[in-house]
Amino acid sequence: NDIEEALDASSKILKVRGRVIPSTTESGVLSAEMEDASIVRGESCIPNSGKRIKNVFLEPAKPSAEGAALQAIDDADAIIMGPGSLYTSIMPNLLVDKIAEHIRASNKAKIYICNVMTQPGETDGFSVADHVQAIEDHAGKDLINMVLVNESPLSEETLAQYAKVGAVPVKVDMNRLNQMGMRIVRANLIDNVDKAIHNSDRLGKVVMDVVYAMQTDIEPHILEYYLRKDDN
Repeated sequence: NDIEEALDASSKILKVRGRVIPSTTESGVLSAEMEDASIVRGESCIPNSGKRIKNVFLEPAKPSAEGAALQAIDDADAIIMGPGSLYTSIMPNLLVDKIAEHIRASNKAKIYICNVMTQPGETDGFSVADHVQAIEDHAGKDLINMVLVNESPLSEETLAQYAKVGAVPVKVDMNRLNQMGMRIVRANLIDNVDKAIHNSDRLGKVVMDVVYAMQTDIEPHILEYYLRKDDN
């Protein structure tokens, strides 16, 4: 009967390292306005609607944030968003009252880890800049000051498998990202195997390197060279 207690219990069972804090404990529904002006309700229904998303919103709007979540943001050495479904995993948290406000107020590293592939029904045809723009359109600017993207090539066989479901690599549009004021780090983040998913150990190491670099104000091109040189 208590979400936080349930999370604590499940974290112990699953031997989770760290603490899982809900952005809100209020009940609500994630809904989306599609480009044809129709409304689709329910997280699992949105990407399966066969329509292009215009924006997402919570019903009721702006549920109250958990104080522990706001405190964790305020105390964080780094705030990391992603990887994950843009509209149905990342965005809902940013729509909770005061979450985006507290992220915006932080002067620490605010890193967005972009997905390797587009997600059918959510981000068809999206570039990295499109992902960032969608976040800014929904939750405002100054939530991100660093974008982490994958540079590992994918095999033709892997690309063909993903193409069957309508997924393609997310294009890294450097010029547009630079115009948006984003610092970009490209690194080898996946194993060259049959799935285009992040290698968690490698991703964790790169994230910590990025956080350290931002704390010591290392220039992005120097950091990028370091990551390429040492990411194995």
